[in-house]
Amino acid sequence: MPNKLIGLRAGYGDTQSKVAKYLGIATQSYYRKEKGYQDFTKTEIRKIAEKYNLTPVEVWDIFFMV
Repeated sequence: MPNKLIGLRAGYGDTQSKVAKYLGIATQSYYRKEKGYQDFTKTEIRKIAEKYNLTPVEVWDIFFMV
């Protein structure tokens, strides 16, 4: 998950700080989630999917594939 999400975020020119602010969480919390140390909540996954216009398959591929 981490590499796909990092690539997606970077492809849009977003920083970890910008996405963290969008999600309403601390940058350090976002960092830990993006690196796979913590799980994203369902709400956070939904918000990221909306922000980047992800299809359900893309959401599955980014967040649930090992």
